[in-house]
Amino acid sequence: MNPKEFEKILEKIPGVVVDKTARQFAIYYNELIKTNQKYNLTRITDLNEAYLKHFYDSIIPIFYFNSDLFTQAHSLCDVGTGGGFPGIPLKIIYPELKLTLLDSSQKKLQFLKNLCELLQLNNVDFVWQRAEDFGRKKGREKFDLVVSRAVANLRILSEYCLPLVKKSGNFIAYKGKNGENEILAANNLISMLGGKIQKTVDVDLKKDDDYRTLILIHKIKITPHKYPRANGQIKAKMKGSHGK
Repeated sequence: MNPKEFEKILEKIPGVVVDKTARQFAIYYNELIKTNQKYNLTRITDLNEAYLKHFYDSIIPIFYFNSDLFTQAHSLCDVGTGGGFPGIPLKIIYPELKLTLLDSSQKKLQFLKNLCELLQLNNVDFVWQRAEDFGRKKGREKFDLVVSRAVANLRILSEYCLPLVKKSGNFIAYKGKNGENEILAANNLISMLGGKIQKTVDVDLKKDDDYRTLILIHKIKITPHKYPRANGQIKAKMKGSHGK
């Protein structure tokens, strides 16, 4: 997907000023590649691949889920944001969102802070912390919308993310082609965490046999106090059959 093709996609999103938004994504790409020479932000450096597998991939939910998820949300948290995906592309499209970028790498967060200044993105918080620690204290039940892309197995990811979501809020997990299998293994735990799977979407990115499964989880009740557990406990329980 080249930048011009990406612009055509931006034109389909109500309210987007395409010229300005396209310039922001061009700056994003240039900064990503420049900084990637010092820090390992991404293995995807080709222009067309980055536009497809980073930028387009990040905004896919806009086209498959109800737009109210984004237009009516006030706060968005991107868990394990890495190079800023999907949080910053979503913030570029919806600049009114209060964005929190959560990562355990201080160097990546410093890159993202510099990037947001260049892109003139305001109302962004940068949190250097593990997700399970953030979910037990400052971030607990705080966000209207939580997103995470390719961070962990869905069972682990749900325990990281659902405690951060407000009751009646939503969590979008970006998974690969094995997403359906992960749903089967995670369903019981998602329910215990207060979530309910609302919708799943399979998207063929039409490049290198690359697929995306998007999983929308609605928060229907408060997460029990014992979740999230410590990271070692979460991963140890992955060996069990029900994630309890």
